[in-house]
Amino acid sequence: MSVQSENEFKPNEEILECLITMGIPKRAGELALYYTGNSSADAAAAFYFDNPDIDEASFSLYNDDVRETHGHQTVDVEDEEEVEFAVGTRCKMVFVVNTSLGMGVGKVAAQVGHATLGLYKSLVDDNSVVKDLQEWENFGEKKVVVKGETSQHLLDLYKLANDNKIHSYLVQDAGYTQIEPGSITVLGLFGHENVVNTISGTLKLL
Repeated sequence: MSVQSENEFKPNEEILECLITMGIPKRAGELALYYTGNSSADAAAAFYFDNPDIDEASFSLYNDDVRETHGHQTVDVEDEEEVEFAVGTRCKMVFVVNTSLGMGVGKVAAQVGHATLGLYKSLVDDNSVVKDLQEWENFGEKKVVVKGETSQHLLDLYKLANDNKIHSYLVQDAGYTQIEPGSITVLGLFGHENVVNTISGTLKLL
């Protein structure tokens, strides 16, 4: 499904009205909705506050072949639902799932849940990320799930994250269902988007 061009785009009027009541200029609100796919007031507001000088000249228009920019890396996006706007300095969590294990949907959800809780607990106990964690909580608690290839791939990313002082958490399953005990299922990452994207920016959304 291709993304609409700006000339075809119609902002969600209810969400736009909400943005206006927040003090966001109408045109800026329309553009914020345009660049966040009309998804929600929270997403549009976060995008606007990350880009306070937003105007027609500030961003390139969508093409039918949509591309998503992560820092200096560009990734093709094939589906409108997969469009995610990296806004640079906001914090996010990214979860890299080991797709080689062939886990079912429920199993993946449970493992990502383990990674979320484990990563969050490690951050709560780290005084150096208090401000970043509070910002993440105040601006939508952004979480993204992407595809990893193998256990070794996740281990390599985990080492790379540690080498670059990016907060990470690796989940190894107890092996009660579906997979072998000790299997590496999910890698969780947390930090500023432009920093985390140096680790996970080229990976496809799950």
